[in-house]
Amino acid sequence: MKKSFLIMLSVLLTQHVAAQNNFIGTDPFLPVFGTVSVNYERAILPRMSLGIGFGQKFSSGILEISGIDKERLKTDDLSFQGIRIVPEFRWYLSKTEKGLTGFYVGLYYKYQTNSCDVASTYTPENGSATDVDVDLDIRTNSVGLEMGYKLLVHKKFYADFLIAGVGLAKSELNAEAQSEVPDGYFDELSGEIKRFFVLKGFKPDMLNQDDKIKADFTLPSLRYGIKLGISF
Repeated sequence: MKKSFLIMLSVLLTQHVAAQNNFIGTDPFLPVFGTVSVNYERAILPRMSLGIGFGQKFSSGILEISGIDKERLKTDDLSFQGIRIVPEFRWYLSKTEKGLTGFYVGLYYKYQTNSCDVASTYTPENGSATDVDVDLDIRTNSVGLEMGYKLLVHKKFYADFLIAGVGLAKSELNAEAQSEVPDGYFDELSGEIKRFFVLKGFKPDMLNQDDKIKADFTLPSLRYGIKLGISF
């Protein structure tokens, strides 16, 4: 009986600690980049927490990518839409009366999708210009380490500074035409896509087929930002 009572007391205390350490917030700067987000964090132990973040990308915002403007291939500017989900685990380096605040280190996983409808015009070497519409889709899985600092600024209001999150991101790119394409179109397009990868050793492996392109690539991942929110 005594052992059972101690176990029940421990569970209740843990739940009580967790109930006093819930945080919900958002990054106020992401809308500039065409994204809105909401993040929730809950204590699981006095200095440890689990969190989840959701983001919806409506456009590329100020980071809109200029289109391709070559002799044979021209496209509109690229503006991506998609979602992202970011689970996190954090360990706070010190226990404070204010709950989960101060410096922390942690682990994160991020799943992200980005898609874009690309309107293009292609002119073969011996032929007339043809309009081609392409569905471009990129899916990314990232894992890594993070560190930051959470500050309780006024009563229940807080600021969470993600100083650095470093890891690796594995992505899959698919580009598929919505209609029949001229010969040589995807060879030209895949060559232009490779130009976006400026780091040697990170060029994607491209697989060209009759009406689509598929590429797999791995890049370094870097996260940083500020969240503002309330605790309850």
